[in-house]
Amino acid sequence: MKAIILAAGIGNRLGKYSNNKPKGLLEFNKKSLLQRHIEILKAKNINDIIIVTGFKSQMIVEHLGDLPVSIHYIINERYTEGSMLSLGCA
Repeated sequence: MKAIILAAGIGNRLGKYSNNKPKGLLEFNKKSLLQRHIEILKAKNINDIIIVTGFKSQMIVEHLGDLPVSIHYIINERYTEGSMLSLGCA
């Protein structure tokens, strides 16, 4: 089974917390939000994950590096135009 994670947005509403990095990389108890999502998916035997990135996408790729799941990255160059466009990229 596959999963899609939309992680392309800037996160303007998070203000100072996300102005230097994607909101998916914000940490809670020393784990990024994206890592938490991936761990939940893995626990449900979902090991094939598509992550649609946009804003500072390279930071996401570097951060997730060697997790024990298959991650396919899709870069949405038009990430400022909304989530539906990111979903369409997947």
